[in-house]
Amino acid sequence: MTENFLIVNADDYGLTREVSRGIRYAHQNGILTSTTAMMNVERAHEDLNLLVGETPELGIGVHLILTAGSPVLPKSEVPSLVDQNGKFPKIREIDEALPTMNPDHIYKEWKAQIQKIFDFGIRPDHLDSNNHVSYLDIILFQAM
Repeated sequence: MTENFLIVNADDYGLTREVSRGIRYAHQNGILTSTTAMMNVERAHEDLNLLVGETPELGIGVHLILTAGSPVLPKSEVPSLVDQNGKFPKIREIDEALPTMNPDHIYKEWKAQIQKIFDFGIRPDHLDSNNHVSYLDIILFQAM
């Protein structure tokens, strides 16, 4: 007989100090079993250190970003993904931006986001994408 289990995931770990604290609290005091970290957030290192220290049993994945903030890589390496200010398009702009995005740039950026969590000494157990963007186009799905 197979064993059934429930995974309860919270996205956006690292978005703000309060979001990160709430995720740790929900794991320690509730049914939360997993989270996905936003690796393009400047304070990710601080929040991930707290996560590992306070919630060692919490599953950790990477929340692949293409619609919030700035890339992990320099703008010069992924110019098709960002605006003139070096920012990703907002979710409401992604349909217009997607045709101009170079699939190689998407792959490189997402690979860098994944590598960043490894660089912190964390082996992620899953991947997902912010705003489910990886499902908008076959090119994005394949990049994931």
